[in-house]
Amino acid sequence: MNKPNEIKTAYRDRLLHLRKNIANETTAQWLEQIETRLLSVVENQPTFKVIAGYTPIKGEIDALFIMRRLHQMGRKLALPKVNGDHLEFLYWQPGETLMSGKFGIKEPLPKALPATPNMIIVPIVGFDRECHRIGYGGGYYDRIGLRYPNAKRIGLAYEVQMVPEVPREAWDMQLDMIITENEIITS
Repeated sequence: MNKPNEIKTAYRDRLLHLRKNIANETTAQWLEQIETRLLSVVENQPTFKVIAGYTPIKGEIDALFIMRRLHQMGRKLALPKVNGDHLEFLYWQPGETLMSGKFGIKEPLPKALPATPNMIIVPIVGFDRECHRIGYGGGYYDRIGLRYPNAKRIGLAYEVQMVPEVPREAWDMQLDMIITENEIITS
């Protein structure tokens, strides 16, 4: 096995299993540490006025929890909606109803207005110290750099999701930053 896609698939399977089996008490503590770091980053970047996040699936870090705090800080929020082969971001506020979209992932209602985020919080299955990520393999977040080229892309992950090196292909997106419970990694 030496093709990048095969290696990423093996990492993905192992890391999803690992993440699923982390105790809830542990993830709650880690979430608090990640939230503290992310809020500090946002406080120091006044240009991050519109922040896009995601609705968590498969044991992902609960970005909605953190986004509620960002809303309290006066930031506008957005969530992704799958539109064909790409993501578009729609405005959302805590308390607004979400509906099941493609893959059963919760997304804003169709009446929500389009948003152009300055910062995008990206879900991660695995990552390396160079801020390369492994996602679910659909390429949706890899394509956001084309659609939202000026947005800072920040991934949230647990330290246990780090791998020595993420195999890269031409279309893979490098993040600007990854925040874990232990540190902030920049590219």
